[in-house]
Order: sequence, then C-alpha cells, then structure tokens
Amino acid sequence: MIKQKLIFLWGHVRRAPANLWRNKFVSVTTFVLGMLIVFWINIVFSLQYLSQYTLESLEKRADFMIPLVDSYDSFTFESLDNELTTSQFFEVQTQIIPPQRIGTIDLPSRYHVKFQSLEAVADVFEILKKDRYVDLIGDWDPAAERDFSELAERILSVRGTVLNITYWFIGLFIVGGVLLIGNTFQLALFNRKEEIFIARMVGARKTTIMTPFVVEGCFLGLASSLVAILLFTVLLTQIDSLPSGAIFLYLWEYVYIWELLITMVVGGVGAFYAAGRYVSKTTKRV
Repeated sequence: MIKQKLIFLWGHVRRAPANLWRNKFVSVTTFVLGMLIVFWINIVFSLQYLSQYTLESLEKRADFMIPLVDSYDSFTFESLDNELTTSQFFEVQTQIIPPQRIGTIDLPSRYHVKFQSLEAVADVFEILKKDRYVDLIGDWDPAAERDFSELAERILSVRGTVLNITYWFIGLFIVGGVLLIGNTFQLALFNRKEEIFIARMVGARKTTIMTPFVVEGCFLGLASSLVAILLFTVLLTQIDSLPSGAIFLYLWEYVYIWELLITMVVGGVGAFYAAGRYVSKTTKRV
C-alpha cells in the first residue's frame, strides 16, 4: 500500500515541471518572485549574522575595573568572587590585578570583571553594590557604571531589533509566499477546469484531484529556493569586503536547509488552499 502511494506521488513529481509549463507565464512569474523573496531573505540573514558577529566581538571585549581597598578581607573577596563566577547566569571571568605604579600615579588593587554576555551586566552590578561588600570595594565610580550600563543596553537593544526584523521578514515571506502560490494556482486551476470537472464526474476523490497541484506547489517553491541560494552563493564569492566564507558556512549550517523545507511547505500550503477551495466549488456544482 505504501509502495503504491509512493509510486503515485513520484508520478506527480515527474509530471510537475510539464504541468507548470502549461501555464508558463504565471509559473515563471511566480518562480521569479519567489526567487527574489528568498534572495532577500538570505540578505537579511547575512546582515543578521554580521550584526551578531560584531556584537559578540564587542561582548567579548567588555570588561569593568573595580578598585579594591588596600587591605581587603580575603574571605569576603572569595565570597564575592564565588558569587560571580559560580553562577550559570552571569558568564563572567574575573581576575585580580595587583597594585601598579604608572609614572607618578599609584593604582590600587583592582578586580577585573570580563563579561561574556552583556545580559549579565545589571545583575553583576547589583551584586557588587551589596552592603556586605561595601568594605571590600574602594572608590566606586557611579558615572563609569552608568556609562557602561547604558552602552550594554544599547548593544542589547540593537541585537533585539535585528532579531525582530529578521523574524518579521520571515513571517512576511511565509504569508506572502502562501498568497503568491495561492493566486498562481487559482489561475492554473481555472485553465485546467475541464480536467477537474471530468475527474469529479468519474468519481475521483478530492484528495486525488488536489495532490498534483500540491506537488506542483512544493516543486515551484523548492525550485525558487534552490536558484535563489545558488545566485546568492555566487554573489558572496564576488564580495571581498565581507567575510563571505563565514557567512556561507552560517547559511549552510543554519539557514539553507530550513529555507528549502519552508519554501516547499509554503508552496504546498498555497496550492492546497487554492485547490481545496476550487475543488469544493466544483463539487457543489456537480
């Protein structure tokens, strides 16, 4: 039974290009528009990767110096250090910098906190300002804390904005793709109305009539995505000012496979929606 269904499905797959070519103007137009949509989605993902890469580089260089009193209590310091470094939420690295003399300036011992994630900045500062550590920390600079916190918030805000833009583009792509494929197959169904009418007259099931159109929708979405990916990859090789290799690896590992799957689903859903409505109307007429 399963083998028969697979043979039935494979037959529709082989006939899909020929069926789409019967309405070549509409099919080619939809193919080109779908290809452009996927191409722009790849541009958005590349920009998102570049922004993430830049922000992560800034995060890795983010650090803050806390002056310590001359003779601080070692047990209190160990408590502070353990509270910061053993937490799984902070992702910080700490280091004691001994007193230094630079020219005529004597610098006290400093507690160097290096952030791996800027999301931990606010929580780390709250811990540093606890009452139990007042006698441990030297002259606290509120202005430096404020400037560092504001910078961290701006960087996190930019990251959130980029991610939101990416999600919005993906959502628009999915909705627009379904509508585009749906409109395409409404015209294709109208041009093949006699075939559908005859199939209904001889007792063909609704799913049997709809299957070829769904397969053609999946094929159209997949073909658009494949060509868009190929063109974008060629474009990357021509741009020397960008880390093209890193962008390609990112897209290859995390984006391309999902694009292929999603475009197939979008094409199939659009065709299914259009075919379902049309076949239902013809059924009522029969």
